[in-house]
Amino acid sequence: MNKVMLIGRLTRDAEIREIKEREISFLKFTLAVSRYYDKQNNKTDYIPVIVWGKHAKAIEKYMLKGKLVSVIGKIQTKSYEDKNGFRRKIVEVVSNEIKFLDPKKLENVVNS
Repeated sequence: MNKVMLIGRLTRDAEIREIKEREISFLKFTLAVSRYYDKQNNKTDYIPVIVWGKHAKAIEKYMLKGKLVSVIGKIQTKSYEDKNGFRRKIVEVVSNEIKFLDPKKLENVVNS
């Protein structure tokens, strides 16, 4: 079973991209997820996330830097050769569900 759930904040506005040959869009962003197990040595993991298709287009305008979101999806690994000929591996989350967790009242105050 490959399932992951994360809660964190976007490190910057999400970017929508298209693969024209396949006529499909995807949204990429990085999620900052805090580790709370040790208050004195609080660390943050930066997790790359990708959302595919219609879901990506539907949420793009809401995916802004600092937004608190819940991401549910699966872990995916890819490898490629960089410009120097070294093999690189990428681990990312492919999300099929995103929930916005920022309270509406707070958003209204910030946007006023």
